[in-house]
Amino acid sequence: MAIEGLAMASVDRVNVHEVIKYLKNDQDQVNGKTALEIIDLIAKDQRFNDKVFYDDEATKADKLLERGGGPLIAEYANMWKCDLDDLRRAGILVNAAVIKPKKALRLDFFLMHATTSCLFLNLFVQSFKKKENQISFLKAKFAIDLLYYVARGRPELNLNYLLNEYQVSKEHSYSDAQNPWLPLVDKSLTHRDEHVPKAIRSLVYAEKFDNAQGKDKLPYLKIAQMIMDTLFPDDEKDWTHEGIGWDEYWKTVEDI
Repeated sequence: MAIEGLAMASVDRVNVHEVIKYLKNDQDQVNGKTALEIIDLIAKDQRFNDKVFYDDEATKADKLLERGGGPLIAEYANMWKCDLDDLRRAGILVNAAVIKPKKALRLDFFLMHATTSCLFLNLFVQSFKKKENQISFLKAKFAIDLLYYVARGRPELNLNYLLNEYQVSKEHSYSDAQNPWLPLVDKSLTHRDEHVPKAIRSLVYAEKFDNAQGKDKLPYLKIAQMIMDTLFPDDEKDWTHEGIGWDEYWKTVEDI
């Protein structure tokens, strides 16, 4: 799988260089900000207002870069304290925490990749012998996550709703199972879109690798169950591609 991933990377789009080339290969653990702190700053930054729009017909990330968004993204990526666990958690929350109270569940297809791409972070970081290469890799991954966060409309992250208020459906709680992950994974494999089991797999491994304890640890199982609630039944539900951060999109989503 690592070989396949490297092969895909070698032929992937090159315009992300308009972000990568502005990154600084340093690490400021004293003054650096967490990923969520940076995302909050980006959500409030009006400089992005004219860089990408809900009704952009072409790929929104491409439009964002064409309009000069690359240096702004890099500016924020360079503020980051560069921590693997912090990056993994942000990659999950930037996807999962976009759900809204009193609205039907929706998840963004592009932000989902911020979660699935976290799967091999530990493997790649450990393969780099030099600290500077580890930092360069992590910062590039974070910068691209930020790129797509902005391109999808800088959605509000409703962390309290996701982590504390959202109630998982009985269908996916598997409260009688000794290990609820097992039936959850089994059902995810039946979905017509392979991205669903990929997302669930990433959460399984994230729970394993996360060194946080107690309340500081994300409820990975609950997040996986919420994803299943969002995407099943699979003949009726799917990821959204419209741009989940814009009010125009949420006006089309039914109230609950």
